Amino acid sequence: MVVSRLSSSPVPEYEPLPEEAPEGAEGTDIRSLRRAAGAEVLPFRQNRRGTSPEVITQQIVVVCGPKGGVGKTFLASNLAAAIAERSKLQVGLLDLDLAGGEAGLYLDLLEGPSLQDLLPSLKGGLSQDHLLAGLVIHRPTGTRVLLSPARPELSEAFGVGEYQTLVAAARREFQIIIVDTPSAADNDLLYEALETATLILLLTTPDTASLRRCKVMIDLMKRLNLPVHEKLRVVLNLAGPSARVTPAGVQAFLGLRLLAIIGEDRKAVDTSLFEGIPLVLSHRQHPVAISLMKVANEVCPIFLEPVRPNRLARAFNIGRRA
Repeated sequence: MVVSRLSSSPVPEYEPLPEEAPEGAEGTDIRSLRRAAGAEVLPFRQNRRGTSPEVITQQIVVVCGPKGGVGKTFLASNLAAAIAERSKLQVGLLDLDLAGGEAGLYLDLLEGPSLQDLLPSLKGGLSQDHLLAGLVIHRPTGTRVLLSPARPELSEAFGVGEYQTLVAAARREFQIIIVDTPSAADNDLLYEALETATLILLLTTPDTASLRRCKVMIDLMKRLNLPVHEKLRVVLNLAGPSARVTPAGVQAFLGLRLLAIIGEDRKAVDTSLFEGIPLVLSHRQHPVAISLMKVANEVCPIFLEPVRPNRLARAFNIGRRA
């Protein structure tokens, strides 16, 4: 069922299930997914975190998904806006969904430079001046955004080497770097992004196709020797009451706990996209916005109590431009 209006009602936080999958839930076979979907739903309990803000270091957050349409760009753009506004840290959003990135739509950034303007500099080394010239500023929050190229065919000129050069420059400029990745699971650029990430957010929806591909991606990460349990966090999107697979079933099938459960409100998301205003800014008490803030707190745990921005910024030991 799709919620037909914006709501300000609170949404509960959930305590995740254990990280290990129960016996018999292994594999990508559809029967195991159906067993998980039909299993008794365990009661969730409220999970309240402590009141002391944690010390954080520079983060490279890679947002990925098993296929297109799961909400990667929606999550990445809201995440960048929330962290930049609340923390006053230097936040960079790299829209590297090169074939169809839409970060500019979610942030109302429809004009300005894009990745295609940086391509010549990436071939010979990227200076900080060239990097900043290729970024667009989201004025309400101060987030600097690298837009995907207007001509998707130019994405063929952006490979692993160019990505490494871009991220090296971005690390000198930003304390929080959020990377929106291509949807294709067999993309070399995605693999390189996963290797460099300090945190991986894997977004899925509670449908059979997404969950099966999500399981394949997790298994691939394990084969690549990525520290899945340390780096990977799974976010469930579009978790409406009509979904056949419950949050408990998703966790059982994937064998990993859920970081956050984002409800389904297509009208709210469509309105946010049409207006170009992230939901975390326009409707802060909406249940979807509250779930997004839970993800933001995992990336940058600064939202538990007010922190003076200048003190927080000094906690980062990052080389900055003179």
